[in-house]
Amino acid sequence: MSVEGFDNVINKMKLHEENIRSAVLSTMGAGMNEIADRAKFFLTENHHVKTGNLRRSVKGEARQVSLTVIEGQVGTNVHYAPYVEALPDGGYLYRSVQEKIPVVEMKIVTKLKALLK
Repeated sequence: MSVEGFDNVINKMKLHEENIRSAVLSTMGAGMNEIADRAKFFLTENHHVKTGNLRRSVKGEARQVSLTVIEGQVGTNVHYAPYVEALPDGGYLYRSVQEKIPVVEMKIVTKLKALLK
């Protein structure tokens, strides 16, 4: 069984494999930074900033785990961060992820479409 046009897409993907990997990695990294920035905004907006330590510590990154897996991560190493996240008006990371992941996904899809034209 074959799907019309699918072979063409597979061939283009093989031809541009490294470019695709690089584009997804950079777009994912930028997206993780957008999520981190949004989390910092929510911390400030909800007046959860006393020293600025938590806000400064929120970081985003993307890394290539294997040839077929790129992983994005946003977080902090501050020990009290889970308590601020769990406050009734907290959820700074959760809200940021919920808001920004669809945007990041769309940016990745747009990059892939441009590469596979």
